[in-house]
Amino acid sequence: MKYLSLMEDGKVRLLQYLGTALVVVSVAVHLWWGLPRFLIYARPQTLAFYLQSGGVPDPRPFLFMGMVVAIVIVGMAVWRGLVEDRTVYAVLLILMLGSIVGWMLWHTILNHGVALTSSNAAATEGHQGSVVSTLFTHFVTVPLEGGTKLVELAAVLVFGVLLRVTPRTTKTDR
Repeated sequence: MKYLSLMEDGKVRLLQYLGTALVVVSVAVHLWWGLPRFLIYARPQTLAFYLQSGGVPDPRPFLFMGMVVAIVIVGMAVWRGLVEDRTVYAVLLILMLGSIVGWMLWHTILNHGVALTSSNAAATEGHQGSVVSTLFTHFVTVPLEGGTKLVELAAVLVFGVLLRVTPRTTKTDR
């Protein structure tokens, strides 16, 4: 594939590896946190409990596993040569951005999911400040979350650059 003169092939390849590494870190964290909870919520007894009580389980494990599965599907499509580079960059950029926005919504507008789930409102104590201060507090007091969001932000930037420097392919290029 021919890249714009903005970047040499070696630099593009380096950005591709960096973007891949950043996505792998994000996937690992979401898998580490989400899979055990997903397995608990997916048990028939747990689902029956939530259905009988009228509550809804925490949606994050389901969303995290959905993101992981989507990224694995993208990886398999890349490995099999079924998708163009720009499509991969766009999909991964959207998934990483979605994770960041979801985290921001969860800790602000969704109030830790109190409105969505049968969780306790006490889990949201300390959210009297502005949206920015609430996000900053979560960012610095839970280093794993803050670090993961930095990794995802870096991935968004990397895939944004790759989208910018990778030309669109035409039917004659294929």
